[in-house]
Amino acid sequence: MISTIFVESNEEGTLLVFKSREHAESYLEPMDVRDGVYPRAYDATGRLFQLVVNPPKGFCGVERTALKEVGDGTRRPEELQRKLVDTLTKLGVDLEWLSKAGNSELIQEALKFAVP
Repeated sequence: MISTIFVESNEEGTLLVFKSREHAESYLEPMDVRDGVYPRAYDATGRLFQLVVNPPKGFCGVERTALKEVGDGTRRPEELQRKLVDTLTKLGVDLEWLSKAGNSELIQEALKFAVP
């Protein structure tokens, strides 16, 4: 099970923070995913995911957003860290603290702003 998910948002210019993969997949609307509003996502280790729309299943099914791992599972922790710092800066977190924080501290701080 994948825990914390960070979804890049072109509309906000920030990361949306979700406490679980399931929450992210159920919250993000397929129409927005198709329109490229959410170009990529990361887990807490920096593993990269693409957002895709799964077609309806069955006669009365609905489209669903899903996270699909990109490539061979390569992790990009430095990229995630940079995006976390940018997001937390926009949210008003102290710049001095951000300059000293490691990934785990940044993730814990970002979780304070998780999508309910």
